[in-house]
Amino acid sequence: GATMALAEVLYPSEAEVTEAYLDTYLYSRMVDEDAYRSELEAGIETLDSLAQEADGSPFADLSVDQRVNLIEDTDLRSGDSVPDGTDIQRVNYHLIDELLFAFYASPTGGELVGNTNPRGWPGGFGYVPNGGPQ
Repeated sequence: GATMALAEVLYPSEAEVTEAYLDTYLYSRMVDEDAYRSELEAGIETLDSLAQEADGSPFADLSVDQRVNLIEDTDLRSGDSVPDGTDIQRVNYHLIDELLFAFYASPTGGELVGNTNPRGWPGGFGYVPNGGPQ
């Protein structure tokens, strides 16, 4: 879907992105799933309308190059991230920032940037086995 299509152009090429990966790291952080889902759907609509204007297809149907160009030619990623801002600011906040955070906070993404022990993972900085001292 569009979330996968976005992750594919945001994440380094050596990262293997799967739906299961996104489900694990992205949705596990969501406290209010319904609110997040509606932001996600609205964000995908925004991506699709930008893609339609630029290339005449929904975002997920664009080639990787078209997706990259769309991000570079708009305020996607480079612009402000505002939870209740303009359509693009909301995409930046709810989709792009979340995807990037989920990636770099996971062991897979952490390894790519030299952080092999992200916080909260076994062996990671701040990880306390069994909930700490007894």
